[in-house]
Amino acid sequence: MAKDPFAGPGTRKLTAGRVVLGVGLIGSVTFALGYYLPLSDAHALLAKEHRALSEAASGTKAQLEKTTEQLLSAKGERDELEAAMKKVEADRASGKAALENITKSVEAKLASSIKAKVVVVEPASDRVTLFIDESRVFKPNEVQPRKPGQTLLCAIAKSLKDVEADFYVGQHSQVNKVTDVTLKRNYPTTWELTSARAGAAARTMVGCGLPEKATRAVGLGHARPNPEAEPKSTGEIRIALYPRKP
Repeated sequence: MAKDPFAGPGTRKLTAGRVVLGVGLIGSVTFALGYYLPLSDAHALLAKEHRALSEAASGTKAQLEKTTEQLLSAKGERDELEAAMKKVEADRASGKAALENITKSVEAKLASSIKAKVVVVEPASDRVTLFIDESRVFKPNEVQPRKPGQTLLCAIAKSLKDVEADFYVGQHSQVNKVTDVTLKRNYPTTWELTSARAGAAARTMVGCGLPEKATRAVGLGHARPNPEAEPKSTGEIRIALYPRKP
């Protein structure tokens, strides 16, 4: 190739500078492509992983807080259940002790009537029941207590009036039909007859001191016959004493 006849020393220096500049640019591009870009990608990947780890840690913390809250709630419910169970056991023990005291008190106060078999005492798991043959209280064709019956009910009421109990004065029929013609006109079923007699007996006992607010009258009809009743018995007065709840 022919040399440029007009090229002087300054032109040669300019060409050499361009070469150096070009080499520098090529080196920068090579560094960027070979080192900076991979490092930038690695940094972005690390940043992404850091965000993922942070999110995972945040989620784990939230889950841990939720689990802790659930455990505390479950512990609270367990504590409440244990407290309720302890209260039930305490109430049961208290009720049992109260029932034992009622039984002892009844047996002591009515000792003579029990000994004469005028009154039969039968303890149960939740009450004490007194059984009195209805013939001692009512005439066969009447619903109001006869004189000896009033005296008996009154004596029992006076003996029991200070006992801490709820009183259920019931009348029970051992037979399933009302056979007396006079009674049947007004009391066609045993439910109606026993309700009337229970009310009359309860009224008599309240009049002799049994606390009115703690006394109930219950007609028992002919359900659950008494297997211990006398063979000729047509029914009985049943006075159930339940421990009074505070």
